[in-house]
Amino acid sequence: MTNELQWQEDLALVQRTLAGDERAISELAARMNCIAGFLNSMNRQAHHPLRKEKLEDAGQEVAARIWRDRELFTGQSRLETWVYPYAHHVFRETAASQRRVEFRRADHDTIHSLHSAGPTPAETLDVQSESKRVRQAMASMEPDLVVLIEQHLQLGYSFAAIADKGGLNVNTVKARYYRGMGALREKLGTSLPSRRATSSHGDGPP
Repeated sequence: MTNELQWQEDLALVQRTLAGDERAISELAARMNCIAGFLNSMNRQAHHPLRKEKLEDAGQEVAARIWRDRELFTGQSRLETWVYPYAHHVFRETAASQRRVEFRRADHDTIHSLHSAGPTPAETLDVQSESKRVRQAMASMEPDLVVLIEQHLQLGYSFAAIADKGGLNVNTVKARYYRGMGALREKLGTSLPSRRATSSHGDGPP
């Protein structure tokens, strides 16, 4: 098969997802397994690797951006080639964010000469504020998508475990999850919420 033919097949796949073809959506979700490979490779070569939870958050962010922008794919390359710059950009964003947090923590420890066992009051307020926004956004989403997001982020279930429990194909579960996170992003009007805020969306003041 020539490269051009492969590119056109990838374009046709993306166009079917835009038309709501569930089988195509599942296939696209399977193809997005390349994201983890890209990010893991970057992390192995990074001078300051991302922590595990940061790497997972980066993967979810890349998948959400691909889902959001998939209509921009023109079939001038393989789908994975088109995805790679997204992964690289998000990896750099996440690494920069992690470094800023580490620098702030280092400054705090130097100035105050103490190690806090829990979050500061300011951090607690930030999480509560973000959690409230997440709760409000989820309230207007499809219940099945909300349950799926909660199972994966709050309860820590793997996609495979969720699929097995619901009698579904794992790629179908991934596709629905990405769709749910994409909807959540649109409602929040910003980047995806942190795992901490999403997993605590049921706690705190209403």
